[in-house]
Amino acid sequence: MFVTLLLGVLNLKTGILRYCNAGHTPPILVHPHVHDKSVCTQVELIPNLPVGAMKGFPYKEQSLLLPDSSILTLYTDGISEAENENKTPYGTKRLMETVEHNAHSSSRQMTEALLADLKLHVRENEPSDDVTLLVINYRKQPNERRQTIVISNKIEELHQVRLFIEEVGAQVSLTSDVILKLNLAMEEALSNIILYSFDKQQKEQQMEQQIEISVTCTGNEVIITLIDNGCPFNPTLKEAPDLHLSAAERSIGGLGIHIIQQIMDKVDYQRVNNQNILTMTKKIN
Repeated sequence: MFVTLLLGVLNLKTGILRYCNAGHTPPILVHPHVHDKSVCTQVELIPNLPVGAMKGFPYKEQSLLLPDSSILTLYTDGISEAENENKTPYGTKRLMETVEHNAHSSSRQMTEALLADLKLHVRENEPSDDVTLLVINYRKQPNERRQTIVISNKIEELHQVRLFIEEVGAQVSLTSDVILKLNLAMEEALSNIILYSFDKQQKEQQMEQQIEISVTCTGNEVIITLIDNGCPFNPTLKEAPDLHLSAAERSIGGLGIHIIQQIMDKVDYQRVNNQNILTMTKKIN
């Protein structure tokens, strides 16, 4: 006995979807407003085996960053393989066309449109498999205030970032103590990214890379997200330094992330779409 499965966890604040496939059909993602039109693609899936097919199978997790106002449609193969009286399957191509045609609909409207088009195809034929749909219409949470700045991978840019944090802090009435702590955490995080995320060739050729910094303020927390396209670099894997040793005795590295973890309430790293995404959360109430 085995079953196909797609298990996912969506972070509603960041839009990061962590998922694991077990022999399931690829979801369909509608990207909003790319060159003034919606673009419909299939989500890339690692071809893991269905659950129960092999004991101890090493399932691999994936991550995807959902854009704001995107639509994710998950379905069983009972839809794509549903046949009409001529044994012609509904097919993934027609499914994607229907999804794209209804890209500006609500989740309910999208579901109803897909089922109606499927019914139009099969007519009186009974389905040979289960027909299951899940449509997620992703929107950033409305009670957030989000501001973004993009800098180059240069230490000199830290001054610009400090001013950015102070401006955002003043707009949402953060205390001077919180602003100071956010700036300290930001300086440590950016220094790590600039020094270690970009490879030697990029630095030698003075190839300028960009780092995107987003600050989201909710009612009770500040979320800072740093995104860069450098080499995979997870600062959270650094071991905490032994502060009982002198500076000369301690091994190099680890102090910056230790400072960040002392200041922030949560620090999370993801490698998504060939980008490093570091998310730092600070509770303010």
